[in-house]
Amino acid sequence: MNALVCESLHPPTSAPVEAWPTIDLGLLDERYGAPPAFPLDVLPPFWRSWTREATARSGAPADYVVLSLLTAAASLIPGRRVMPSPGWVEPCILWAALVGPPSCGKTPAVEAACRLLNGVWDRRQLGPHNPDGAVSPAPLLTNGTTIHTILDAMRQAEPRSPLLVRDENGGWLAHMARGTSDGSAHAFWLSAWCQRNLDFGWRGKTVELDGPSLCILGTTHPDTLVPALNRDDGGVLARFLFVRPAAAASWAPLTRADAFAPEAIAALQRLYENPCDTRDLSLTGEAHVTFDRFRQAHRAPVDDLAGKAAAWWGKGPSQVLRLAGVLTFLDWAAKPQGTTEPERVSAWAIEAAVRLWRDYLWPHAQMTFRIAGAGGERESRERQVLRWIRAQCLPEISREQIRREALSQAVDAAGADRLIAELVEAGWLRPVEPAKGGRGRRRRRWHVHPDLLGARPYPELADPELAEGSSGASPGAQAEGELAALDPDSVPGISASASDAAAAAAPEHVDPGAAPSASAIRASAPDIDAANVQPLIRTDDPVTAATEVIATAGDDGVPQLNAKTRRRLRRCEKFAHLRNGVEPVRQGVVA
Repeated sequence: MNALVCESLHPPTSAPVEAWPTIDLGLLDERYGAPPAFPLDVLPPFWRSWTREATARSGAPADYVVLSLLTAAASLIPGRRVMPSPGWVEPCILWAALVGPPSCGKTPAVEAACRLLNGVWDRRQLGPHNPDGAVSPAPLLTNGTTIHTILDAMRQAEPRSPLLVRDENGGWLAHMARGTSDGSAHAFWLSAWCQRNLDFGWRGKTVELDGPSLCILGTTHPDTLVPALNRDDGGVLARFLFVRPAAAASWAPLTRADAFAPEAIAALQRLYENPCDTRDLSLTGEAHVTFDRFRQAHRAPVDDLAGKAAAWWGKGPSQVLRLAGVLTFLDWAAKPQGTTEPERVSAWAIEAAVRLWRDYLWPHAQMTFRIAGAGGERESRERQVLRWIRAQCLPEISREQIRREALSQAVDAAGADRLIAELVEAGWLRPVEPAKGGRGRRRRRWHVHPDLLGARPYPELADPELAEGSSGASPGAQAEGELAALDPDSVPGISASASDAAAAAAPEHVDPGAAPSASAIRASAPDIDAANVQPLIRTDDPVTAATEVIATAGDDGVPQLNAKTRRRLRRCEKFAHLRNGVEPVRQGVVA
């Protein structure tokens, strides 16, 4: 039976704990700086009510439900474009990626939007356009995994546009970002984003694409984003709207309300039955002033912005116009029949789109880049290094360890020096004073903050106190209600009370005549010499602390160190003279 005792390595004597500054361990938590919840008030009243019903019915967060709805609605109006000024038009095309761990509600949210589109397709198939029988309308959905398959679906849907749905672990994003050697894949995706004509060479053939358009709705895991974000994707991923809720959907009782009511399907059918010709919507005077104010603020520099985050930020004005167009048509679709199709985008739509992009989608994009550790921001690389140090439990590190092992050579030596300087300034690291004497080039090393080595995965969650019950109930039973109220995704630790700790620390009196406990380890006197058995003692020495990791007991009943522990022990012994300030004694040299 394996008995694992996790002990954090204490700092060396040359770096006393009192001298270290206080650090914010929340930076290690992927939920650090959690993004805001979706602002439902930006939606038109009808769709606000539909979102609440769909969220309660599916159990998915409103963030996933709304973004799926917006993308599905955008796929029904490929011929509608927003024109803020002559020569600048933005089609109502959206690409959305729902980011989250397994079983967090991504698929139910996607299904809620797809069921609406399937309802529109069913009505079109049996609708009044062909009273004598069913027709075969163009497909509204496709889940093609290759460009060839997607092209076939786009040809069948002309002059409309299908919705590409990719509900899987996220490898599809890396596939989009990878592209091809001749750049044809990136050219296809960017043309489908902005409806640009393209003579597309694919598999030895030239395909003429006249104003192609494609909306994308997909799901992905945070871990699978790393390969995609680390590629030179030609700006493809900068066009995605990422959403990553900080918490699961709140519990709500099931109701008899139908979240897929005929009213919602009829509203989207109204968008589908609009003429397919291209129409440009200008901005009202008030909307133009609001949009110009946003563009002016958007040009202001943003600190520490680079890489994928900077590319995503640069698409802000385009995304705001697209979102405003989709919100305008969603509002019109829910109005009574006979209402004239909008010809201009109102100020309320621009204001709602600005709020949605700047105050909601931008923090979610930052969260996504931070989780993946590839956002190009200084904080993401710091987080990646600190998590690696914590996982390796290293009391000291070198520049090459950070550059080669922690960052996989993502930066050069100068970049590693800048990163180390930032970590030193923030209090995470401290230079190691080199030992006096010796020959050769001295390696530069840094002490690690002792709190980092003992950091918990979720440091902001405090251990619940298990108080003694007055009615004789066990402390665990009394704390059951408090544990149930915590975040279901978190696993809180349970600490013993002070009295239990004192009892455990006190020496236990053993009656020589008493029978041994059933849980005791049975061993005969010849096998174990009781005089040589020493208890584990907590120590401030990292070498001794490293030996406290116990593996399977040997045949003689004495615990043995496993291979991993022996490697850690050798690593600690290698730098013991540096930690303790003791000059190693070389052979043939007398002090």
